[in-house]
Amino acid sequence: MTEGHELSLLNRQQMNLTGVLSVDSFDEKEIWIDTKLGALILKGRDLHITHLDLTAGKMTVDGTINTMDYREDRGHRSGRSRRNIVDRLLK
Repeated sequence: MTEGHELSLLNRQQMNLTGVLSVDSFDEKEIWIDTKLGALILKGRDLHITHLDLTAGKMTVDGTINTMDYREDRGHRSGRSRRNIVDRLLK
């Protein structure tokens, strides 16, 4: 897995990340990502995970990204249920 955590954003339409540990939840408006530097919450419109490789710790998100927020709580959402990415994909 990648040693650190990097984030690159192209025209607010495509984000490439390294250092991704897991995806805690996602929909078209919000994605909760656990990274090596804490929880990262992305908010926007028409968000889609177009590439995810947890073994390598890499991820690509497409859509209009409006906000990025890092939290120290490693992705735990208070007051809302979390769904594992595998649970969502198998549904």
